[in-house]
Amino acid sequence: MKKTFILSVLSITAVLMYSSKKAYTDETGRSGNSGAPGESTCSQSSCHGSGGGGLADNAGPGTIKLTSSNMPNWNYVPGQTYHLTVTVTDASKKGYGFSATALNTSNGSIGTLVVTDAAKTKTGAKTISGASRSYIEHKTPNLTKPGVFNFDWKAPATASGNITIYFTGVAANMDGSENGADNVYKGTQVVTVGNPSGLEEEIIAPSEIALFPNPAKSTIRIRLKNSVAPETQYTVYSIHGTKMIENLPYAPGAEVSVEGWSSGIYFVQMNIGGKSVTKQFIVE
Repeated sequence: MKKTFILSVLSITAVLMYSSKKAYTDETGRSGNSGAPGESTCSQSSCHGSGGGGLADNAGPGTIKLTSSNMPNWNYVPGQTYHLTVTVTDASKKGYGFSATALNTSNGSIGTLVVTDAAKTKTGAKTISGASRSYIEHKTPNLTKPGVFNFDWKAPATASGNITIYFTGVAANMDGSENGADNVYKGTQVVTVGNPSGLEEEIIAPSEIALFPNPAKSTIRIRLKNSVAPETQYTVYSIHGTKMIENLPYAPGAEVSVEGWSSGIYFVQMNIGGKSVTKQFIVE
């Protein structure tokens, strides 16, 4: 499957700061230090990492990674919600945190970041280069190894060009001081608009196939613009890549019952003369 990776930015930063009165003065994440364009990470003066006299970003013994349980190929479908996880691994430290922002190619926030773990995460905002950016970040340091943070990102309603994911996190020693003893990690992940897992690239123009009514309530009809060979078949997938029906012979005006299907986005994929076309429809 051809992947044109789009640049939007999901960025993730951890901020843990301390005082003599308690283990940390800034127990919540601090927006605007995600490593996205126009931003630093927490490697700065009176903070963590190299800015505090410690190691440069990613020079520590640990790692940071961004994963998704329902976007395995980093292809998003407009309007869908994806479950994301940031994991900061550094056995030499005791506390972990993060912050995230999603940006488009103009470096503006895009989509919606959603709190799914209110005990550990919160949303935030900061103006960068004259534009407000939205973030999701840790609410309290994660004291369990590794530092795992879960949240959702709802993709924009329409395909919105390239998306890049920047993410960064801090692993802190929780010693009550602001210095270079903590480690900062960062990374990037590219995301692109695409079909659900398992579908092939559109080789034939989607305008060659018509689906109606769309949205559908009980049935969906399939009509091709041009005549096709009798052996033409089609398969219907859910947004998660589940095959609802598979390899049915196509006949003009083919009708598919969607009775009992969950509301959401589905895809019809047809193989025509050894080529493939995929088109989306909605079940209400």
